[in-house]
Amino acid sequence: MNLLILEGPHASSAPGAAMAPSALRGLRARARACGHRVFHCRCTDTDALLTGLRACAALDVRMLLLDAGDLAANAPALPALRESLEQVPMPYIEVHDDSAQVLESRLDLRHPPLATVVFNRDRVQGHVLALSIALRRLRTPAGDI
Repeated sequence: MNLLILEGPHASSAPGAAMAPSALRGLRARARACGHRVFHCRCTDTDALLTGLRACAALDVRMLLLDAGDLAANAPALPALRESLEQVPMPYIEVHDDSAQVLESRLDLRHPPLATVVFNRDRVQGHVLALSIALRRLRTPAGDI
């Protein structure tokens, strides 16, 4: 099964603005050991993030790890982001390195995330935890949840 990490724009001055290739290799190796593949899409702006969310419906992805990036509380893209998240056909897990970035509390979602992971100041560890949750969910039959 396939998982997708959709990584939104982060401030270039932030430590680890882009996920390090070695961290991504580690996530892929961990998923591969469980029989899954991880795809990664790094979006350089909010428009690309929205396009990536809209494309999820056409992809053969069973779980989405969504790192929406740094979005201001009054970002003009928030309504479009809410609409796109409502259309995501698979479960998703939000990943953040700052609790102020949690989308669910700002967007009043009808299709909320399966889980929200906030690992302050360490997105890579947040992705590790989110992947653990996703892998566990994928191996558990839906009726047993």
